[in-house]
Amino acid sequence: MPIAIPSDWHDIVQRVSSWLDDASARRDRHESEFILRFPSDADAKPTSNAHLAERLAELPRTLEPLEALARETDEFAAVAESELRSQARSSETLRLRLAEWVGRAIG
Repeated sequence: MPIAIPSDWHDIVQRVSSWLDDASARRDRHESEFILRFPSDADAKPTSNAHLAERLAELPRTLEPLEALARETDEFAAVAESELRSQARSSETLRLRLAEWVGRAIG
């Protein structure tokens, strides 16, 4: 069975070719704009990482106050949690005593 090609197949090929040409032109334009916006660092001289090594060495000293503050905050939170748990136990005990008292009063 022969393959039937539409009578306007030349027009279809032309339209697809036109779409591909437009897409290629847009891609080239976008690439050019990208290169202008973000120039290549190929010409830049390699930088030394010595300053990063210095900052890395200073990091423990810089973080020390934050770690102390975190420890202090953890201690405060532990005390507050302990007090809350104690308060919860007290309220549960009170609830049980009240329930017992009400039971005796009713019974």
